[in-house]
Amino acid sequence: LQSTILVICYKNGTIDKRKKIVGKAEAVGVVFESKKKRDFELPSFIEKYLKDNHVAIDPKSCSMIAEHIGADLSRLISELEKVMISLPDDNRRITPEIVEREIGVSKDFNVFELKTAIIERNVFKANQIVKYFDKNPKAGSLFACLPLLYSYFQNLMVAFYAPDRNNDNNLAAFLDLKSVWGLKDYRTGMRNFTAMKTLQILSKLREIDAKSKGLDNQNTSTGDLMKELIFFMLH
Repeated sequence: LQSTILVICYKNGTIDKRKKIVGKAEAVGVVFESKKKRDFELPSFIEKYLKDNHVAIDPKSCSMIAEHIGADLSRLISELEKVMISLPDDNRRITPEIVEREIGVSKDFNVFELKTAIIERNVFKANQIVKYFDKNPKAGSLFACLPLLYSYFQNLMVAFYAPDRNNDNNLAAFLDLKSVWGLKDYRTGMRNFTAMKTLQILSKLREIDAKSKGLDNQNTSTGDLMKELIFFMLH
């Protein structure tokens, strides 16, 4: 019937676009592909999803959830729903303490805090977190840290060579940041690292990534690779 709306969902994969049904669907309707969210898109996705449900969240809590759960949207939505149910009616705001209690992510020992410790060159805190990861592998791993750290230092390298890096608004725009609030970590990084050290760190991150996949590395554990990386960054 002309009044019928037929929706066909092809889940957990990408349909072969050469199939006849795809062409027929495009001829009479809409073919929509929902691509997997990339890691850097997760915080804004979480923030929007919660806002649509009249719940607020601070940036640290948002990053904690994104980094702990990753791009599995089914699991991510499930965890967000669980957290929202736990909130009282008179305070619909998610804090790091609530994330720690409801999702099980430590507000003090996670990859987000490790990144902050490295940016601030806080040797004691960084090593404290790495030791915690050793005893609690689910809290953080080398594989979770590498993309996060690489993304930060890659942007830091760009910041060093921005045309007008002393102007907050221009630098934020150059780094594609939504606001100047996001510059805090880059301003700290530019004080604590030189452009040359940043370049060396990027090279070290690539080396550790290769070693973690077995290249030129027969028996060094991921825990020892993490310690090697942190030592190089902070010394």
